Amino acid sequence: MVIFFGDMLYKVIWPEIIWPATVIGFLINWLVLGVPVSSMLIGLAVGGGFFALQYALSRGRWVGGGDIRMGIMMGVWLGFPVIIPALMVAYFLGGFGAAILLISKRKKWGSSTEIAFGPFLALATIWAMYHGENTINWITSLFG
Repeated sequence: MVIFFGDMLYKVIWPEIIWPATVIGFLINWLVLGVPVSSMLIGLAVGGGFFALQYALSRGRWVGGGDIRMGIMMGVWLGFPVIIPALMVAYFLGGFGAAILLISKRKKWGSSTEIAFGPFLALATIWAMYHGENTINWITSLFG
């Protein structure tokens, strides 16, 4: 909730929230749920790397440092491969939200006005916690 509203209202994803939440997620996954450390490390690399690549390619115009940190936290909490559908859902929600803002003329196409992506990442993370594994199983059943 803090990340959702913090980014929506103030356009910031605070590292003071992300880093403790990342450590807590790691400890819960490892010690309580028995998630393999390798799954969390790969998830961290995929989540953080995905946004770091976008940041580098766009020189910080597409995403910000908070999105990179959020990707790292998502990767630890969700692990690999669940981080993949979470990112897909975040981009779907973000695109849908942006379309609504453009259609309603609350934002203008090509304007320098930013649309916070953190709320969509937060919603997708919560969705993936409950539906990510089932989505992975469904997708693999289509090809298997």
